[in-house]
This record gives sequence, C-alpha cells and structure tokens, in this order.
Amino acid sequence: PFKLLIGTNVIDDSYTSLHQPFRFQDNWNVAYYPSYFGAELLLNNYFSVGTAITVNKYAAGKLIDGKVISKAQNYMAFDVYTKIDASDINWKLNVFPHVAPYFIVGLGVSEINSVSRTTMNYGLGTYIWFKLFTDECECENSLLDNLGVFIQTQGKSSFKPAVYGNQIQHSIGIVYRFGKK
Repeated sequence: PFKLLIGTNVIDDSYTSLHQPFRFQDNWNVAYYPSYFGAELLLNNYFSVGTAITVNKYAAGKLIDGKVISKAQNYMAFDVYTKIDASDINWKLNVFPHVAPYFIVGLGVSEINSVSRTTMNYGLGTYIWFKLFTDECECENSLLDNLGVFIQTQGKSSFKPAVYGNQIQHSIGIVYRFGKK
C-alpha cells in the first residue's frame, strides 16, 4: 500500500545542555496550518520507505540553537526515512488492533533562513486507523477503513553539532492508505 500524510508540526530547536522539552513558551515553534506533507510506500509487512516536507516559522524571542533570536526565521525540512512497523505485538495480543506503532530512521536536510544542515533522524510514532469505529457497522469498503491519524516525534541530530544544534519535531495529522496491509 501507499500512504499520503498531511498534518502540522512543532519544532523545538533550543539546543541547550540542560534541555527542558516542555518549556512551550520559550522553546516550541508551532505551525497552526498544514505544514507536514508526506508519502510512504510499504515494502513488506515490516518496512516502508517515505519522504516528508515540513515547514514552520521560528518566532522572535524563541530559544534557537542555544540563543534567543531577535527576529522570526523560516524553517523548511526535507526528510527521507524508513519506518519499522512494531504493530505485530498489538496484533498478536489482539490489544488495540487498529493502532499501528512504528519506529522511524532516516536522513534529512533542514533549512533555517536559507542556511542548510544535514541531520540524522530517529523517532517513534503510531497510526490510529478509523476502522476502529466502523467494525460495528456492516460497511464494506468504507472511506474510514483507510483513513486514520498519525502522531510522531523524531529527533534530528546535526552532523555538525559544534555548529548547529539538534531539533525535536512533533507531528500530528491525517493519513490515507491506498490498499490495505
């Protein structure tokens, strides 16, 4: 199957030795609009490959790369990745059969105000398929069978840590799969 994803993202690019991930006002840059666009191709029952483009804006007064920035900065990232499906555990135990957790590993390029940095990406996430809500009805091939929500968090480690900081990106959105697993 093939999946299309669209959603929004939050970037924490504060990069301090005493990182405090839940200092929302100081560290988080939130995109309140569609800002995550992805596509994935399932290779087998355990692996898929994909790509994502994310955009965001760093607000003035936020902590970026260990320094408070004085003016807003544009953010854009292009990532390629492999997702490793971890849902076998759920299916074998028959616990949350419409929840499909995964691990993500890949490479990316983040551009902040026209300055690029290459990153190693890693994280975790899950799909929650709306089929959960159609199991009780006699619906055949319902649109909801292939529609779901994705939630993921990934770290983006710079290949030049002395120059650029690491980022944490949280994403949430909708996913549609063409064909079933």
